[in-house]
Amino acid sequence: LGDNITRESFYCQFSKQAAPEDLALKKDGGIVDHVTGATISSAAVLHAVRDGSRFLNANQAAIISAQSRANGEGK
Repeated sequence: LGDNITRESFYCQFSKQAAPEDLALKKDGGIVDHVTGATISSAAVLHAVRDGSRFLNANQAAIISAQSRANGEGK
């Protein structure tokens, strides 16, 4: 059942969200449907996406700067 988290019907829910605070399972008052029978897997993916989004938001400038340096830009 946990394999169903790889289905587009589940993971496409995350591409529509802008703020990590908006990411929560419907059973917890959020807007993301869990995979029936795989609530733990659904919650684990949700937490990983939310944490990754928060990290990206907090470090976006440094990430872009590092990418630019890696590409040889700004010399």
